[in-house]
Parts: sequence; C-alpha cells; structure tokens
Amino acid sequence: TGRLSYSFGVANRLIYGETLPFDYDRRHVLHLVGRYNLRPSLVVSGALHVASGIPRTEPIGVRVASRADREDADGDGIRDELVPARDSTGNLVYALDFGPVSNINRARNPYSARADARVTYSPGGLGARWSLYVDVVNLLNTANPGLIVYEVTSLDGRRPTLRRKGEASIPFLPSAGLRFRF
Repeated sequence: TGRLSYSFGVANRLIYGETLPFDYDRRHVLHLVGRYNLRPSLVVSGALHVASGIPRTEPIGVRVASRADREDADGDGIRDELVPARDSTGNLVYALDFGPVSNINRARNPYSARADARVTYSPGGLGARWSLYVDVVNLLNTANPGLIVYEVTSLDGRRPTLRRKGEASIPFLPSAGLRFRF
C-alpha cells in the first residue's frame, strides 16, 4: 500500500504595509509513503519527503548592539533609554543587522529531501499485541539546512564582520523499539 501527495501553497502576511512571505511559506511539497508486507509478520515501510525551502531573514551586516541605561552611565537622569552595549573591557559589542521590515523572509533555505525507512516484526501478524521495529530517519544522510547560523567576528581585531558559521540539519538517525498494545 502507499500514497503520493503533492501540495502547492503560498502564504503571505502584511507587516507595517509590506506584503512578506509567512514563516511557513513552503511552495512545493511532495510526499511518497509506502508499505510492503514481506510476510504476515514482517513489514517494510518508507517515506520520501521533498520540499522547497522555507523563507528566512538574511542579515545584511552588523551593527552596534544596544542595552538599557539602567545605571544612568551618561548622567542624564534617563534610565530607560538605549545606549551602545560594551563588554567588560569597554569595547563595543556588535550584533547582526537584519535590516528594514522589507528584508523579513526575503531569502529562502535550499530545497530539502529526506528518506525514512522502517522494518517491523510482529509475531502473529498485524493484530499481534507486541512488535519490534528498527527505524532510520534520514536514511541517505542528506544535509538539509534547517537552521543557518551566523556570527559576528573580527578578522583584524577592530572591524566587525558577518560570517556564516554553519548549518544544522537532521542527521542519519537510527532507532529501535519494542511496542506493546493493551
């Protein structure tokens, strides 16, 4: 048995007069799911998921970070204003600059593809009260960026720069289990 599904969707939102892609605006999604009974007690199943990338906000550079002036360091009597942030040695602290509202979700992650598989042994067939299974998520160990990380660095010790640090994704992830029905 199995199923095949495809969906196409566009999800936008209006923010401060700008029409921008919504966080979950994934245009194309394809799912293929299948299951095959090798024997009444042994079942092999799998799933394939392919999708276009979701939107993300790409930083445009770096800026001086700010902090609340709770100690009134500038002596003007205002304690809820923002002042430049400094580290313990007095150096300015920098942060990512994501730009204006119009930059929100203008970049996209690359497409993703993932294959998962499972083998299930159920003595007595599908109606058995217990079963053993081995599951593998991301069977082909595809590097699908789910999170792209940036950091502010200083190559010459003075001028801050933006650097793409890496990507995080779901790794090849095997697991095994025992299931009881009661």
